[in-house]
Amino acid sequence: MSEEKNSDGAEAPIDHAQVLDACADFDAKWKAFQQRFGEALNKGLANLFQGLTGVSMTPPELPEEEQRMVFDGETPSLEQIGKKLAQGKYKNIVVCVGAGLSTSAGIPDFRTPGSGLYDNLQRFDLPTPQSIFDLDYYRTNPLPFAMLSREIWPGERYRPTPGHAFLRMLHDKGLLLRVFTQNIDGLERLAGVLPEKLVECHGTFASASCIDCRHPADPRDYLEQATAYAAMHDHTSSSSSAAAAAAMSEEEREAEARRGAPRCKQCGGLIKPDIVFFGEDLPPAFAERRMEDMPRADLLLVMGTRCCILQS
Repeated sequence: MSEEKNSDGAEAPIDHAQVLDACADFDAKWKAFQQRFGEALNKGLANLFQGLTGVSMTPPELPEEEQRMVFDGETPSLEQIGKKLAQGKYKNIVVCVGAGLSTSAGIPDFRTPGSGLYDNLQRFDLPTPQSIFDLDYYRTNPLPFAMLSREIWPGERYRPTPGHAFLRMLHDKGLLLRVFTQNIDGLERLAGVLPEKLVECHGTFASASCIDCRHPADPRDYLEQATAYAAMHDHTSSSSSAAAAAAMSEEEREAEARRGAPRCKQCGGLIKPDIVFFGEDLPPAFAERRMEDMPRADLLLVMGTRCCILQS
């Protein structure tokens, strides 16, 4: 920054207070711009999503008067919901569950900076963190997902939380119509919620299939094969093996990465648990149950999710 000069040609001293005020003013304007830009972007995405699907991302909030009508004139609160549960006012409860329900079990969510799953996949040397759930990438290199699946396989390391116990309680009391879960950790099943009461929107480790012929596979067989496959490549991860891999062509490296991968007994294609990858459709049950269950529900609970991530 060039300094201004007085009329006699001497350099005028810098007014540091004025500079700090200018910086603070710029910072305030920048933050205001970011907020306006974010709001405009969210509104634009919401309008685009609604135009493509006919579904609003941000359902309008009920006016306070209507909210009180739902709660018999009382202010809406968890306490009021608890009272009505105890009074038997709710008979068909739908629960929407996200990653926040399982973080207390030690399972990271996907997107939290620093601690989220996507921020902790560097050891797999992926093109992008999302590649571990990308079907095209899995075809060329199934090893990262096989190694990750051993770590997060239901029942191996993690146990249900009090939130999952609450779902089981609703189930046991005959009040649970359905659980729609975004999670793939299987903790709802481990807590004792029956599969017919679950819609696992992003799939499940409880079943597996071939990505080519779609023939069903035993998920425990996949786990055994994936464990042996990962162990095989753990032993070949030395510096000499890395040097040898560096000398391979891209096709040779892809073939080496697939060596020992879990395979279909019918066609020889790759198998994987029925987790929904990028490039795959959500399970048909998601659309079917949503249309059937929501009109019947007398209470909708949302646990561990903001319900604001668009389907990829």
